[in-house]
Amino acid sequence: MTVQATKLVAERAGIRLVVVGHPQAGWGATITDLRSPQLIQGVELEALTQFPDDRGSFAELFRFGEPGIARDYESGSGSEI
Repeated sequence: MTVQATKLVAERAGIRLVVVGHPQAGWGATITDLRSPQLIQGVELEALTQFPDDRGSFAELFRFGEPGIARDYESGSGSEI
């Protein structure tokens, strides 16, 4: 077992908040496939399509009630995102 360096952030009432160093610098894995085995379990990804317009371009994040990550949200249902 490797001992990792820690940095104390705060301590109060006997509770310590520390940041544990990562043995390798970086952001982690870059996910380039929507079905990557490196995804966090339960996380869903959906590809975005960019549409050109007179201002440049835009991408719809989702449409209420459409299949995909917004499937459980209905317009006017009080659901918050």
